[in-house]
Amino acid sequence: GWNAVCYRGPERPVETALTTALNSVVGLYRLRPDQQFDKWFAGRPEFSTITALSPYDSLFVLSGSNITWQQETSSAALTSLNLAPGWNSVCYAGATQDTQTATADISTQVGVMYALGANQVWSRFIPGRPEISQLTQLEQFTCPLVLVTDPEGATWTFSP
Repeated sequence: GWNAVCYRGPERPVETALTTALNSVVGLYRLRPDQQFDKWFAGRPEFSTITALSPYDSLFVLSGSNITWQQETSSAALTSLNLAPGWNSVCYAGATQDTQTATADISTQVGVMYALGANQVWSRFIPGRPEISQLTQLEQFTCPLVLVTDPEGATWTFSP
């Protein structure tokens, strides 16, 4: 099924980065700032627009079976991330903490945040609306979708 995954390894060609999961991954999608997706399909280079993965790429991974993707960890730390107006797929690199605290510095610039759980169910967080938010905690390397409503974008600084 579908998984939202943070790639934490060094920059590598897709097939090299996927070494331990290559036989199970059917496809990858990566959301671009222009709201379009780059994609990679196993054995279909003519349809693939992703050739390499970079540290902290947030990916939607379609797998054909249960897998554990073992990744070499990049030595580059991600301390902040510039978010474009509109939807952003983010690799949350901060410490595991409650979502309200984790998003405090961008709460006025974000309309909603969604995270795909291991059970294939989406959870949402809306700043200032705890009564309708189910995404109460962000774990390190979670990949939420973040809707930035500020036309200037936002900068999300992660706590170590």
